[in-house]
Amino acid sequence: MAGINIGQVNFSKGVLSKDLHGRVDIASYQAGMKSGVNVVLTKRGGFQNRMGTRFVYRLPGPGRLFPFAYSLDQPYALVFTQGAMRPMAFGGMVLEEELQIENITNENPATVTIAYHGYAVGDQFLPRGVVGMSEINERVLTILSVIDDNNFTVDVDASAFGAFTSATGGITRFAAAPPPPPDPVVPPVVEPPPPPVTGGGGRRGRYEQIV
Repeated sequence: MAGINIGQVNFSKGVLSKDLHGRVDIASYQAGMKSGVNVVLTKRGGFQNRMGTRFVYRLPGPGRLFPFAYSLDQPYALVFTQGAMRPMAFGGMVLEEELQIENITNENPATVTIAYHGYAVGDQFLPRGVVGMSEINERVLTILSVIDDNNFTVDVDASAFGAFTSATGGITRFAAAPPPPPDPVVPPVVEPPPPPVTGGGGRRGRYEQIV
């Protein structure tokens, strides 16, 4: 049997089911593809290579992403977890105001010096712009203990890192920042009610009207 040449006008129908691979008589055949791996369909009917992925942030538990567009130039992704919400933008997490790092010790755990940091145990800390101890840059660290208003320890062994010399970026506080608002009260998870008790049905499963 001679082959049949079918004009492929676009790919707006996406990947076709196997049941349609031989249906040259339908319009979807001329606007579909047999398979599409790592591609994204465009609104004009073409397709392009799908962008790659990279690790951005480790969530503390299960969560869901919701898109939020403040404007055409300010798209966000809101990450909802149990009792918390974290905004993301431009491929990363939205951070608080960057503070000037004054010193990081070569200890296990490492002690970080930041004037009037205002952090608490369990907060996360992202050092960047550190000179000398470059191994610690761009690591999401958790604060283990707060020594005083200017010092805290983080969960990293910096004993084998280079010596801290300086850090670029950030501001220096000269007074304590105002306290953050209290955490919202998260109600407990409500279990679904049990299914209702059913029965009856009349003769042979039919309901009968009683007069």
